[in-house]
Amino acid sequence: MDATFKRTGPLMRALFGRWIGAALVLALLAAGPTACTHGDEDEDDASTSDDPYGEIDLQVAAPGLDGKVEVFVDEWGIPHIFATTDHDGFYVQGYMAARDRFGEMELARRIGTGTLAEVVGNVPGVGSLLAGVVVNLVDNNFRNLFTLRDGRQLPDAIVETMNDESVADVQAYADGINAFLSDLVLGINEAEKPTVINGIINVPVEQIREWTIRDTAAVMAVNMWSAINPISRELEYGEALALLGPEKFYDFYRAQPATDAVITPDLGAKSRPMGVSDEVMEHLREKSEEFRRVLPSLQAARDAIRAMNSTLATPGDHSNNWAISGSRTASGHGIYASDPHLSMLNPPFFWLSHVDSKLMGDGNMSFAGYGLPAAPGIQFGHNGRVAWGATNAGYDAYDAYVEQVDPLNPDRVFFEGGTVTMDTYVQHYETSTDGSNAPVEKEIAVVPHHGPILDGSCVNNADGASCISLKWHIDPPGDEVNAILGAHLADNAEEALEAFSGYRRGLYSWAFADVDGGIGYTSAGEIPIRDDWQTYNPWLPLPGTGEAEWIDWVPDAVQSRLLNPAKGYLSTANNDIFGTIQDNDPTDDPYYWYYRADIGYRAKRIENLLEEKDSYTVEDVKRIQTDVDSQWARDLLPSMLAVIDDNEGLLTGNMAPAVERLRHWGFDQPAATPDRFRPQVPTQEAIDESIATTLFHVWFARLAYRTFHDDFDAVGLDLPGDGTESGPQNETRALLNLFSNDPDTMYGEAWFDDVTTAKVETRDDMVVGALADAVAFLESELGPDMSEWTWGRLHLATYAVAFEGISIPGFIAPAIADVPMDGGNFTVAVANTYGLYDEFEVSHGPACRIIVQLDGDDTEAWVATPGGQVERPDSPYYEHLMDEYQSGEYVPLLFKLDDILEATEQRIQFTP
Repeated sequence: MDATFKRTGPLMRALFGRWIGAALVLALLAAGPTACTHGDEDEDDASTSDDPYGEIDLQVAAPGLDGKVEVFVDEWGIPHIFATTDHDGFYVQGYMAARDRFGEMELARRIGTGTLAEVVGNVPGVGSLLAGVVVNLVDNNFRNLFTLRDGRQLPDAIVETMNDESVADVQAYADGINAFLSDLVLGINEAEKPTVINGIINVPVEQIREWTIRDTAAVMAVNMWSAINPISRELEYGEALALLGPEKFYDFYRAQPATDAVITPDLGAKSRPMGVSDEVMEHLREKSEEFRRVLPSLQAARDAIRAMNSTLATPGDHSNNWAISGSRTASGHGIYASDPHLSMLNPPFFWLSHVDSKLMGDGNMSFAGYGLPAAPGIQFGHNGRVAWGATNAGYDAYDAYVEQVDPLNPDRVFFEGGTVTMDTYVQHYETSTDGSNAPVEKEIAVVPHHGPILDGSCVNNADGASCISLKWHIDPPGDEVNAILGAHLADNAEEALEAFSGYRRGLYSWAFADVDGGIGYTSAGEIPIRDDWQTYNPWLPLPGTGEAEWIDWVPDAVQSRLLNPAKGYLSTANNDIFGTIQDNDPTDDPYYWYYRADIGYRAKRIENLLEEKDSYTVEDVKRIQTDVDSQWARDLLPSMLAVIDDNEGLLTGNMAPAVERLRHWGFDQPAATPDRFRPQVPTQEAIDESIATTLFHVWFARLAYRTFHDDFDAVGLDLPGDGTESGPQNETRALLNLFSNDPDTMYGEAWFDDVTTAKVETRDDMVVGALADAVAFLESELGPDMSEWTWGRLHLATYAVAFEGISIPGFIAPAIADVPMDGGNFTVAVANTYGLYDEFEVSHGPACRIIVQLDGDDTEAWVATPGGQVERPDSPYYEHLMDEYQSGEYVPLLFKLDDILEATEQRIQFTP
């Protein structure tokens, strides 16, 4: 701990705890102005005898404040900010966020503004080379993606949508960040240089440019991109349909989830019985031929999208949240729970803070929770009366259009029987901050009625040149900033519903609970209606020649909203919202919402657990949020073991003991591998459950690989479950369908035949062979003693900054590596694996956990963070929350002033 970091002693904290209510506030307001220090003055002079809060550890002069602001940093590193105006609250929130996380913030804004090459180019010796790579793979692709049809960059357009109140709030936040940067340049007020700025962002502190409203908008743009179903999936479908053919494609890329968990079943049309029509198959055959002709363009576009993926900008469809009404809780108060699932990032994606401008002033704000360090307010948390958070809704609100280029004029594309000229916008890229590397200019082509051409996708194909353009609902942007900041003022679930209904283009499923026991949900958004959408399926790339244009928006009246449902709870886990894909066909309902939602195991498990009792406590909710029971294995394992029952004579060596362990498995999935955050010796029961977990994951991985890899490899495709965050969702859906002998299967048992061998393999061959493979792999990897095969030896998480295909050295961006994790594919406490052969590292997990019990002035919240509040490894608040996170435990997110004072470790006072 730094020598200048002074703790408030236990005796003084005990005295503080007695100063509560109005007397405490009056005493503070009566205190006169104090001297400003920068750490060199005698700190005893920094407080007065009538100051009820005792010693000031740090006093910061902050130009532009309306008045004095008190910050109490508690023992968990969470700043509690008490201001007299909303402006000051957001200002100091910005300062404290930068103090803790500016390296992360700088990296995020560089990605969002397409200026990462500018600072990477300063790396000694290799800067010029690195800058060139970053311009092509990161900066250019983000600016390309964020180019709107009128040529504006998305961050600029977002700023233009903000109302006056939002502009004032975001500007106050930016002013606070810039006050920190000023202190960093001057070397005062304990302002420290982030570790990442010594490496990736290689620039002297005095050359760090000031933070602007546009920078916050750029980070929010990256967040919006990350929240939608990735366009790469649509391109993947087109490529796979072209190469696999319609029958294999239909069997493997199934829309139907594995469970019947639906968020709002009463709002959707009833699905018809399953089955594939001749019309559907004929259409898929036609599309397969069409995509085969433009395959190089599809592949180039997909490569461009993949290059944009990093731990700060990885599209996905993960997260849980639920709300329980007061009628179903032991306390009689509403309970809200949320855990967004993202890449394993260090520092964590979200940052905790508490801002109050009401208790000591005349402001309107009082909120606590997790937020993006680059933006004011919070995304997951509460304001004392309402708690809220979000999961990704997964609506299909983007399209990849296949543009046919006019062979006589390559600047024009065919559209509605004629041709249209593409617009061209030039982007300028600096590749160093000091001018030592030459700048770069690139042109971005935009189809006026669709959007930007994805970089590199203009390719000469079999029928001439084609390009892939992207159209998404964010063009033009809406008033999301206004909606989220406005929601901070909601007084009840009904007001929260109204506020979040204005969040039209982020496409989130918002859930909330209020102090009166009310709960609500909305996933309202701008969902396009395409012309002739039941023919030109929007989940595939669409023709750019005018047959499948956006003609309207899905009416608000049919969109998903719930307020106080009769069952007393609601939950979302990226699952089927309306029930429109339960029949494996999203095009036979009144509206098209999405082709694929999450596989549904998390949603079903949460639903089952919320139906177990009539009344729930916070401890019950913690148990649900950290649940690692495998609904996935409960579905698949019986079919796998049934095959073994018919082939027991083929089991050799460790195969029979492995099967016996699986027969006695309770489907719990502990890592059961001690680590520095959780050094306890596991029980024998945990070890037994862990070994069974290992056996099932490896067996399934080898079975999926044996069944599908040969067909994919034969046409040059990777299995989608191999190396992705979503886990083996496609492989699981396809195997479930094959095991069920469902008539809705086109290729059928032929999937089990290995096309690379002369023999015709059967399902039994694949299942038994996969078990033999799994046992052999584990013997080689973990040793011959099965009692040592605990899941945590394979299932390891690394929390780090990374880009697609690029590992960042630890001295540049420190990592928390090789952390054994409970859970597995599709558990509530999600911990999907990367691989389908021998890679079982964790691909993503909960970026935070929060539980709130609403009780007005006595509202309580509990949080868990994978890492720490501060990004610098020398800080006492770096990775300090990992012990609780790893153990499935929580720390309190304090809200009452007397509780905060009792836990205060550092007091910081800001003065104008």
